[in-house]
Amino acid sequence: MLGAQKAISLDLPPIIVVMMAMVTGCAGGMVRDVLTRQIPLILHRHGELYATCSIIGAVLYVWLEGSMHPVVLVALSISIIFIIRMAAVFGDICLPEFIVAGHKLERRDDKERG
Repeated sequence: MLGAQKAISLDLPPIIVVMMAMVTGCAGGMVRDVLTRQIPLILHRHGELYATCSIIGAVLYVWLEGSMHPVVLVALSISIIFIIRMAAVFGDICLPEFIVAGHKLERRDDKERG
């Protein structure tokens, strides 16, 4: 939410506010994972809801901005992000994986050499 607050304070358009919230949230998670010597969760191919949760919370923040006390709005947005993320983790909710039919990431001769 700090990214969203900063973007709003600079009078940026709502889409930029949402994108800044998502980027700062995901970057913070990546820093956490790197400091704990783990592969960042956002780089896993499991299709987990990660950035999507940040986007939903940021859209809520932008939508309700100005209609309630800023501290309550931040707490509400963070709570929504947390609830959706925990529901995704414990409910095994994932985004669909994009697969191009017939697409190969490596050629057969690359496997034979390696």
